[in-house]
Amino acid sequence: MIINIPENNLSQSVAKINSSNSAVISQSKNLTFSDLDLMSSQLQNYLISKGIKGDEKVLIFSDNSIEYILHILALWKISAIPVLVNSKLEKEELQKTVEIAKAKFILTDKVTFDFPDNLKVLNGNETYYNTNLETQSDATNLNSKIILFTSGSLGNPKGVLHTLGNIYNSVNNIDQIEHYKQNDTFLLSLPLYHIGGLMIFFRSWFAGARVCIPQKLKTEELIDEIKNQNITILSLVPTQLQKIVELRASCPPELRSVYLGGAASDESVIIEAIKLGWKIKKVYGSSETCSMAAYFDVSNHKEKINSSGQPLPNNQFFVFNNNKQLCRINETGEIGIRSNCLFKFYFPDGEYEVDKNESDTFLTGDLGFIDEQGFLFLQSRKKRIIISGGENIDPSEVELTINKLNGISDVFVFGRKDEEWGEILCAAIESDYEFTLGELKKELGGKIARFKMPKEIRIIKSFPRTELGKIKYEYLINLFQKNI
Repeated sequence: MIINIPENNLSQSVAKINSSNSAVISQSKNLTFSDLDLMSSQLQNYLISKGIKGDEKVLIFSDNSIEYILHILALWKISAIPVLVNSKLEKEELQKTVEIAKAKFILTDKVTFDFPDNLKVLNGNETYYNTNLETQSDATNLNSKIILFTSGSLGNPKGVLHTLGNIYNSVNNIDQIEHYKQNDTFLLSLPLYHIGGLMIFFRSWFAGARVCIPQKLKTEELIDEIKNQNITILSLVPTQLQKIVELRASCPPELRSVYLGGAASDESVIIEAIKLGWKIKKVYGSSETCSMAAYFDVSNHKEKINSSGQPLPNNQFFVFNNNKQLCRINETGEIGIRSNCLFKFYFPDGEYEVDKNESDTFLTGDLGFIDEQGFLFLQSRKKRIIISGGENIDPSEVELTINKLNGISDVFVFGRKDEEWGEILCAAIESDYEFTLGELKKELGGKIARFKMPKEIRIIKSFPRTELGKIKYEYLINLFQKNI
């Protein structure tokens, strides 16, 4: 059960209630909740001395660490706004983020990085602890703001603004099912700059439990941490689970929940993981929904293994047709979500329109249906529908068919503009084998209609992927545009 806390002075309240309990552990430190509060106050003073003020947007550009967590808490105490940035960005990409956020400061542990000239760089790991400085008041409350970015696998990433109130609601929703305890141990198995990683910390924080920060996010090291630190709650993306299955790693008895989300998962991998003892709970959500909005225990509903789950408490799912009318049961349309933890707006405010209908339901852009028992089944992204020669083509259907062919590891199908057809189908195929377009069409003969056949293909040995295992679609699209 998560703690009941007053609206104001959240950081001090959490620290006072849990006091000497272990909050965060890493290879170098083991901090209690009181330590977190004191050190974030000391850091708060340091940041103020460097010129950071309330409502200031401050970039955090680092890998997972205790300091990263302290930065967020300290900035909130000043009423500043943390802007979480992918630590793998290059200089030009970072410059765009700086311009969007209109930020003047960046907290980082990457001291050798070539930062934009107009940015004041503060070493996130330098010595700032000085107990002689007067501790500032705690301004952390449910209105404290934080900005992070969508994964941007298709198109440009967008800044998503959440409040601590959204975060608290999200934790409370899943806690009503999972019933977190102070003796739980969470593993920070995902980057903090992604909503999935950020919420791992806050689930532990509001539960008065502890979170373990591994030195690296390689699956082999995560497996060691799971066993050595007696992890009870774990979050994984499909590529991590697949590696666990390949290594034939068994699940320790203390681990009671494995949240699986972030991308489409393979049914056979989940089945094998369950055989190895891993307690899989499939989840569905996004940056906009403050992580998971749907959930189900696969062991209790094995017949629904391809589902994305049922809505968590205080979440409602709807399916709309092209006329924005509600679809019938099992009828495919666009998924809409109402929730008490939806983001406030895209940042910068007004640059990106929040896609909502008249009932204030967030339209996800995902296509799917809801069955008789309220289980959600996803099918594809609405914006991916390809119109070629007047025919509407769902690329996920073509991908599914190609994926069943021998020697294919993965496939991404998309549309490219064409004067004759409007759009033509292109397929990037992950395979160790080289084959021609003619050979592919021969294999697909009788399996899909001719108008759904790709007109261009590229064979790639290994798809580029993000830390969450999502394919970097823009890179693959560029291969076709550059004709290489």
